[in-house]
Amino acid sequence: MAKENSQLKQQYQQLKLVLSAVSNSSIGKHFGLNEIPDSIFKKTEKAHIAFVENTDIMSYESFIHLLGGLAEEDKVEYVIQDLLLRPNLLTNKEFGGLCPLHWQNGILPITKFQLEMMVNKQEDFHKKIFKENNLGSKSIPFNIYKHPLLTLFGEQRVPCTGIDTLLAQPRKKFFGTTNVAMPNIDVLQAAGKSESQRLKVYSELLEQHGNKVEVLRTSARLLSDIGFQLTSQRQRNVRLPEVCPNLKAVILKSIDMSPYQVGMSNFMQGQNVPIYGEVYTSFGLFGNSVKNGNVDDIQPVLDAGVFFEFIPIEDIDESTGKLKSICRRLDVANIEENQEYVLIVSSVAGLLGLNTNIVVRIKNKDPLVLNFVRPLLVLNGLNEKLSSDQTTSIIKELNDVIVKSYQLYMREYMVGDHIDREQAIWVIELNQDPKDVSPQVLKSIVNRIHLELSKVNRSYLRALDKGSFYAPIFSFVPPGTFLQVGRSKIFGHFDLTPEGRYVRRIMSRAGESQVKVRAVKISS
Repeated sequence: MAKENSQLKQQYQQLKLVLSAVSNSSIGKHFGLNEIPDSIFKKTEKAHIAFVENTDIMSYESFIHLLGGLAEEDKVEYVIQDLLLRPNLLTNKEFGGLCPLHWQNGILPITKFQLEMMVNKQEDFHKKIFKENNLGSKSIPFNIYKHPLLTLFGEQRVPCTGIDTLLAQPRKKFFGTTNVAMPNIDVLQAAGKSESQRLKVYSELLEQHGNKVEVLRTSARLLSDIGFQLTSQRQRNVRLPEVCPNLKAVILKSIDMSPYQVGMSNFMQGQNVPIYGEVYTSFGLFGNSVKNGNVDDIQPVLDAGVFFEFIPIEDIDESTGKLKSICRRLDVANIEENQEYVLIVSSVAGLLGLNTNIVVRIKNKDPLVLNFVRPLLVLNGLNEKLSSDQTTSIIKELNDVIVKSYQLYMREYMVGDHIDREQAIWVIELNQDPKDVSPQVLKSIVNRIHLELSKVNRSYLRALDKGSFYAPIFSFVPPGTFLQVGRSKIFGHFDLTPEGRYVRRIMSRAGESQVKVRAVKISS
């Protein structure tokens, strides 16, 4: 009970911080937060009731349009960056940067206060890793991050980049030093904005200085891609032990790992080192994996300038995938283990009741341990209601089978809709040229994915039965196709552009190298 009270106390200290930062800002006054008396915080339950009564749950879109209204700005979509940096519109805290929003198209502000808290907590986590692996206290991880191009924006000159970059910035020790922190941004700038060009830089620098790397901090996706890049360059299988023979540990970003685990494991083959999980998000959630636990199970930091609320999954409208008009907003003390919730955040950066669109499962309540399950249902144009957890789980399980039988696996995938044809379009990148793979194997993969989706997704099978869409077309493309096109940072595994334009761009790049297969018709 003491630990639970401690967690609750930490969280309500954060709620007080949020109110002190935003209550006199434009958004705070809009919700009447400046009128909540300080005495209300003597009892946490009353404080939460007052906060819920004064604030709405907002989507990212409604949040931005609210700010546009408060700032009397008509063309909100063109000035989001400027809008988020308007003085006293959001917060009295100093901004530390603008960061891309996970699983959605947009950016969010983060304050220097939040970044300092995260950096301190991250260093404590890294020190534990060093100690557990008998590394010196001066060791620092080599960071390969997703958003390397640091763009300074606005009169305040704040960086607009990934939060992983912002967290690595204080430890600027480049390759020329004894310790290795991260590639020099000037080198990456010179490589241009092409993802494949930057990947080539990563690979070359890692090869050149790999002997110094003792702890590697990256994502499963990038680790898989680097393995592919090095193997392509040398025209033979290259494994991580060859590149980083002194590697002692790997720290992986714990969101969206599953599709890339086979490629990552293939690259790491022969290197038996512990893997730790870490999560950091633009809306302020930060944490690390539990010792001796699953790398996906994260213990969040509860005192880093963010107040968390949890909406039970039962309060989601299954037909729309959106929150019901009346839903419960629970604090950290009123959630239950092994239950799923939608994560809502309020922060000192001026986010109030923001729906993150992330579903988490409570793995442990005392202390709090979360597992990131999925984004909320993605409502595809054909109303098949595919979600990342469903598609990714099926891809992962199928990869585990085919890699053993055929040394074949799916490196990347994306799903789009062709509304006019009433047909879903899948693009799947393989680790082999699809023309070298047996047609029977490709057909088996297609039909297995199609069948498994119909089992786990009632809406998918219902829509198929009613003739809402035809059986999907799958296009298998050669390895490296996604890199050549430039992987979308916005859409994840779903192409949300009209008529699946991004998916069709990938198919166009693959040209005659792709192999198309139609799924068989399935009926309930």
